[in-house]
Amino acid sequence: MKTNLFVLLILAVLAATACQEQIDVDKEKEAIIAVVNAESNAYLARDFETLSSYMVQDSLHIQLYASKWNFEYVVGWEDAVEGYKKDFANDSAWNKMKNPRLERKNYYIKVYPQSAWAVFKTIYKWDEDTITHKWKVIETRFLEKVDGEWKITYVNNVSKTGYEEQEKEKEAAKAAEPKEEKEEKAE
Repeated sequence: MKTNLFVLLILAVLAATACQEQIDVDKEKEAIIAVVNAESNAYLARDFETLSSYMVQDSLHIQLYASKWNFEYVVGWEDAVEGYKKDFANDSAWNKMKNPRLERKNYYIKVYPQSAWAVFKTIYKWDEDTITHKWKVIETRFLEKVDGEWKITYVNNVSKTGYEEQEKEKEAAKAAEPKEEKEEKAE
């Protein structure tokens, strides 16, 4: 009797694990990268309708941005919409930016059956007057499967550019100090 019960238990476990949906991780990673890039390109094009189609629109939609210039923490889709309206407004600094584009590399993606996270490096580029500007960022996205489609529920951008510039400015300031001041600081 114990042997039959043990065999039935083993069969039940095998049946349950065999029936679980198998994830094609490579296929899911490709879909995640496509969603992340489409969302960003919609943002650069200031296309709110398309951008919002890639987002989870609930009270736990979160955005976190940190750079030399500002820090922004937004919780909830309604507050995120207000931020997008400001960004896309005619008087926004974005209007001075011509030919906005991005380059992405070094994706690290972890896929679960109904959620995923992705970390990657981005270089945003745009032209202003006769200068091409670059902004280096490390980004994170958390995604959820909604009706079989990946949607972004968390956006995080941490600017590398601002911090690199600060370090260069500090080094330049030290190099420009008169010799006497450097000696006084050393003492």
